[in-house]
Amino acid sequence: MDQKLATITLQLQDLEFLNSPGINVISQFVLKLRKQKSSRLLVRGAREIPWHARTLENLKRLMPEAEVCIE
Repeated sequence: MDQKLATITLQLQDLEFLNSPGINVISQFVLKLRKQKSSRLLVRGAREIPWHARTLENLKRLMPEAEVCIE
């Protein structure tokens, strides 16, 4: 049986600051999604915000099938 996975999109383009507890919450969320295997993850960030490229790309280490778009 082929099922189409629901897509969860995290739109973080306007998020200018995120402290380490906030990054931890997002990381835990990604790990739970990976474990459930019931959803696709799309993360959108902004090129103008320096930490986005580095930090959001690291989410792919937690969930390799996640898609990260830095626009």
